[in-house]
Amino acid sequence: MIFYVKKLAQYPKDDYLCIVKIIKVMKYTEKEKELIEAIRNYRKAYPNGARELEFYIMDLVYELMENE
Repeated sequence: MIFYVKKLAQYPKDDYLCIVKIIKVMKYTEKEKELIEAIRNYRKAYPNGARELEFYIMDLVYELMENE
């Protein structure tokens, strides 16, 4: 996620608009990374091989839901 913060800095006789970019870094587990890669591959594999990947993706989703 990227957040932008706008600030108005005041200096003598001039006003400056400063935009600060704040980036929130998210950490993923190995299973979450595997799920993201499987979804990307599913989109590339459609329609050939998509059925097997769909089962694999659903297994990963159910496994992640059970563990949390």
